[in-house]
Amino acid sequence: MGGSSVIARLLGEDRKKESGATMNFCVYAMAIAGIATLVLGLAFLLYKLLIIPVA
Repeated sequence: MGGSSVIARLLGEDRKKESGATMNFCVYAMAIAGIATLVLGLAFLLYKLLIIPVA
């Protein structure tokens, strides 16, 4: 189940505190996933540039 679905269900049940915690988790998880993707992508690019230099 997606994060927005969980948040919508919690808001529908008038459980605002739990929906806020879920929203925070989703935002932090996406930020961490984005940073991890950025780091891995940069590492891959640097590896390729150092192994196969551009002539």
